[in-house]
Amino acid sequence: MGGAIVGNDLWEAMGPNVDHWVPMLNPIMLAQPDDLPQSVYGGGRLPTDRRTLFLWRSVATETIGQAEGVLSFFLDDDRLLPLVRSPLRYGKQFVNCGISVVCEPDLSLWCDQSVEQQQANLVAQKMVSRVWQACGLRVIPVLNWSDQSSYQWCFSGTPKGAPCVITECRTASRYDTRPNFLRGLAAGIEQIQPKVCAIYGGERHRGWIEPGLPRCNTQFVFLPAWTDVRRTYLREAAILEEARYQPELPFEVVEEEREWVGEDQAQAT
Repeated sequence: MGGAIVGNDLWEAMGPNVDHWVPMLNPIMLAQPDDLPQSVYGGGRLPTDRRTLFLWRSVATETIGQAEGVLSFFLDDDRLLPLVRSPLRYGKQFVNCGISVVCEPDLSLWCDQSVEQQQANLVAQKMVSRVWQACGLRVIPVLNWSDQSSYQWCFSGTPKGAPCVITECRTASRYDTRPNFLRGLAAGIEQIQPKVCAIYGGERHRGWIEPGLPRCNTQFVFLPAWTDVRRTYLREAAILEEARYQPELPFEVVEEEREWVGEDQAQAT
């Protein structure tokens, strides 16, 4: 969200040919389908049985490494600015904490931004990702787009036939934005032709996404958004906490054994 993540000087220097400025991700350091997360961590006991997606700064970075998790950056652009300013520093930090797989930073391409702003965000995203690959991190490319006019360049930098990619649809929850999401997703799948595509935040919207998916050989994985998982965790934790502290009665209830009398005896008394 927000404006472009980089300054006006980069927009002006890029000129009309954005493909010339977008770094191509290193195919050798792309994440594989087995690296793709199958769940999202929102709190509680750390999972150990499958790949899990962690949101940056939702837990300690060392914890993500210990869990062999996938680090993601589905956050507002302003919060991603440190990554753009110091990609090498953060790349080394992630590796030192035991992290091996990361998603690209999810820098926004908004329809109300200028084309130059959108393209500058794309360039910044790929530059950061290339630095991280050089640090030894396997990268899951993130597919982003704004409107149909962006399809010509917005998927630049992601190699065709990438093993896996990820996109997010939290901002496509309104009815009027759904067609744009489905069109953009179809365009990205057609151009990149990945083996697997994860849709972050897609679990809640699976009902309208799945019927609109393109007919292709790509396998789709639906993931919940961190906010949904976190909300569920907090609700369940509150219920358990309330049950744990139910007040005890100050006395012991003892049921007395009584012999029931017949109806005729009851009337006699």
